[in-house]
Parts: sequence; structure tokens; C-alpha cells
Amino acid sequence: DGLKVAARTSSFKFKKSDADIGEIGKQLNVATILEGSVRKSGNHARITAQLIKVDDGFHLWSETYDRDLDNIFEVQDEIATAIVEALKLPLLGHDAQPITSTSAENYAAYDLYLLGRHHARQYSEKGFKRAIDYYQASLEIDPSFAPAISGLADGYIYLADFGDLPQGEALKLAGNAAEKALSINPDSPEAHSSMGLLMNSLGRYQQAETHFLKALQVNPNYVNALLWYRSALSSQFRFVEGTEMIDRAMAVDPLSPNVRRTHVSQLTQMSLFDDAIREIQSLIAVSPDDPTPYELWGELFLRKGLPQNAIPMHRNAHRLRPGDIYMASQNVRAGLQLGDMDLVNHWLQEARSRGADARWTLSAENEAMYAAGEFSDLLRQVDALLELQPSQTQLLLYRNVALMNSGETDAAKATMQLALDSSGFVSGQDLTGDQMTIAVQLANILDQSGETKQRDWLLAQVSNLLEEIERREPRDKFAFFIAAGVASIRDDLAGMLLELDSAVEDGFRDHWELVRNPVFERWQENEEFKALYQDMLQVSERMLREYYINNPAEAAATATEGAH
Repeated sequence: DGLKVAARTSSFKFKKSDADIGEIGKQLNVATILEGSVRKSGNHARITAQLIKVDDGFHLWSETYDRDLDNIFEVQDEIATAIVEALKLPLLGHDAQPITSTSAENYAAYDLYLLGRHHARQYSEKGFKRAIDYYQASLEIDPSFAPAISGLADGYIYLADFGDLPQGEALKLAGNAAEKALSINPDSPEAHSSMGLLMNSLGRYQQAETHFLKALQVNPNYVNALLWYRSALSSQFRFVEGTEMIDRAMAVDPLSPNVRRTHVSQLTQMSLFDDAIREIQSLIAVSPDDPTPYELWGELFLRKGLPQNAIPMHRNAHRLRPGDIYMASQNVRAGLQLGDMDLVNHWLQEARSRGADARWTLSAENEAMYAAGEFSDLLRQVDALLELQPSQTQLLLYRNVALMNSGETDAAKATMQLALDSSGFVSGQDLTGDQMTIAVQLANILDQSGETKQRDWLLAQVSNLLEEIERREPRDKFAFFIAAGVASIRDDLAGMLLELDSAVEDGFRDHWELVRNPVFERWQENEEFKALYQDMLQVSERMLREYYINNPAEAAATATEGAH
């Protein structure tokens, strides 16, 4: 208790470094440094280690261990115990848990697992494929090694994000692996975190939170759990709590590229754009060929409502990370916001060429069909995807829109009720932030069918959540848009227009929502509503002209490709 250990990804930044002990301690924000070496010969290892005070360079403890690798985990425990004794830190009294080692029984299996972890930290299609190969090799030696099984689950999910593994297949493989890992070790923080990541992918953020809390109860400093939990919290509009998670991760692993990337995403979500840009520029200065800072900068521009600036950034990231489809899908959205179908078709083709059935390709196609009002095609594709990914929240929302625009109100109602139930809603309990969009769509259906009691309850719940969010932090464009939906269903024209104006001012550029979203169907002939829609289109036209002016060669090439 009281011992904080900087994570490997940060501390190993100094491997073979010329930095002195004082500089290392300052960057890691620690008081002591453990350094040493491992030399191996066959099945024998010589491990030297010394514990050094940062402030004066004094050696608190040093030791040399000659051991067979068969007993390597015992050596780990021996060294860890010696460090605790040297630092004279108390443990937890009678309730103290003994210092624990990995559950792996075999050194070779553990070594392969660590290699898998190394490649997974590269966050690329190639990295995750290599990580999966190493995890599988580890499990051939020790089939019951839960961390390697949970590593497989993470790898499959990320291959749907960074590669062309179809999401339905990825989620099935990941679900089987996470469940197996939990069955082998119900207390494994890695296994609980993998299950939480799976729930995040399905849009079931409450279930995800349960698993992340269990993981962090066992290992409060498990960085993956902190980062993924932050994502679940932010998806529920709990940004302050999400910031606390990223702060904890930064304290444990301050130099980790992935932690810093997630920090930028959190700053962007909190509309702290200047801070986010400074961090992005710092990342580029360290690794100019890393695609991630450009991806983050593109996301920042989209969050600010500047799609014309997002496209070049995502194009850079797209070029630097050949197997990743996400940037193409983001530029489909940017093209839709700009109202340029040449751009949309170009980036759809880019996505399809890298993975026709991949998650982000299908997501981009769904959004393009929604924006264009191609509801029969959208319904056909979404229903096919739901066979592989039952009750996936975003797919159910698309299905609702397609059904409502086709006049199938009863089927839409059943779809939204399924979405609400799948999100973790329990009758008699209050709604959570991630359920607000579902609730507004369901309330709109109930309004049309005259079921006013449940409609009013849902709208009151959403209004209360929005007020609670505003007490914690300023509203953003997403909250304004949800509030506009509530006002629309309540026939509050002035309130709806005010909320939509606020959303647009905060960067809302999805103009098709006003004419495709069934919540706003009742206002299609209203002159004030039509004027707002036309204003949004004019903003898009102005931004598109700016894009062509600032990127003439790129824009001309895209237009030519789109024409072909």
C-alpha cells in the first residue's frame, strides 16, 4: 500500500538511454529507480538489479541472482519482496494480499505472451496480427493461461478497428475468448477488461462499466482498464469521471503513446482544443511518421465542425497506416457534411478497397445511405449485420430510422425497445446518459401512437439527464441535438430551434439529420425550420469552397476519381 510503480511502456522509454537518474525520475515522477540486466545462457539466467534514490543517486539495495528459467516467477517475487523491504513500506496488515506472480506455469508461454503484448502496443493491423500469433503460440504451450486468452479477445476487436476483420466475426471470436478467460480465472483483470472492451463495442456501456470496475478492483493500475473505462464513461456523457480515469493512467504510464493519444481524445471531447493541439504537435515532434496524431487532429477538426480541415489530416493518417479503414470512413462523414458526393464516393471506394466487409466500411456505407435517404438499402444491410451482431446499438438506431421513414411504426417501436433493453435498462430505474438517443427515438414513436404516459416519462428522464450534465460541465453539440429532439416531440418550436442553433454554433454539421431523422418529420414544412436547414447547407457550401481553395491538387484528383 502506497507503492506506485511506473508502467513498463513509460519506464522502458529509457532503455539504453543516456538520461541520468535524476532526469528519468523527473519524467516518470518517481522517487526511486530500479535498473539492472538479464543475461541468458540456455535455461540459465543471471539477473542483476539495484534500487537507486533519484534525489542523490544513492543505492538503497542491490543483488545478483543466478537462477534457472524454470523458476523465473519465483525470482520475480523474490526481487519484488526485496524492493518492498528496502523501501520499508507497510503492506495492508492482516488483510494484505501476498505479492502475486503471473498464473503462467511455463516460462516459454509467458515469454510469448509478453511478445504479444509488445506488438499489440503498436496499434496497427500488422501489430495486432502478430500479437494474436504470439498469444496463440503461448496457448499452445499453456492452454489455461488466461491473460493470453484475453489478449486474443482484445486483438480480434482491434483487428475490426484497424484491419479488415468483419466486426461480426471479430465480436464472436472476442466473446468466446473473453468468456473462456473469465471461466479459467474469474478474478483476472485482463479478462474483465477484455469483456468490458467487448461491451463497449456493442454499445452496452453499463455492462462494460461493471467489468472495468472489477478489473480495477484487482489491479487499480491496469492501464488498459483505465483507458477503456474512460471510453465507457465518456459515451455516457460522464466526461469528468472519464478525465479522472485518463489522469490515473497518465500518472501510472506518463510516456505511453497510447495513454497520450487517449488524453488528446479526452481533451477534444471536453472541447479543450488548444490543449489538445499542443499535445498533438508534441506527438508529431517525437514521431513525425506516426499516423495517430494526424488522425487525432482530423477528429478534432470534425468535433469543431471544420470538415474541410479534417480531410487532409485523415488523408495523411490514411497514407501512413495502409491497413486501417477508419480514416476513410471519417472522410466519408466529412464529405457528407460538405455535401460533396465526389468526396463521399472517393472515400467509400478507398474503404472498400481495404476491406469491403470491415466495420468502418460498413459504418460509412450506413451513414451515406442514411444521409441520402436510401432507406430500403439501409434496412437490408442493417438487418444482415444484426444477424451477426444482435442488439448492436448503432445498428438498431439505423434500423429504427429506416423503418420509421418507411411507415413501419410498430416494427420501429419493437426495435427501439430492444435497443433500450440491450443497453442495460431495467424497468423502474432511471435512464443513463448512453440511453438518451434511444429514449428520444422511442418517445417519438410513442408520441405518434398516442402512448403519452411512457412518452412523458422518457422525455422527463432525458431532460433530467441533460440538466445533470450541464451542472457538471458545459453542454456540447451532441447534448444540444438531443435536447432539440426532446423539444420537437413536445411541440416546442422555439425551444427546438434554440437548441439546434446552439448545436450548429458548437460544430454540428450533420445537416441531413434535419430531413432524415423521424424526430423532426413534423417540421418539414415549417418556414423557420426550413430556413435553419438552408443556413446549414450554406455553411457546408462555404466550407467546401474553402476546401477546394486550400487543397486544389488534392480536391481536383478526388473529383476526377469520383467522376470515374
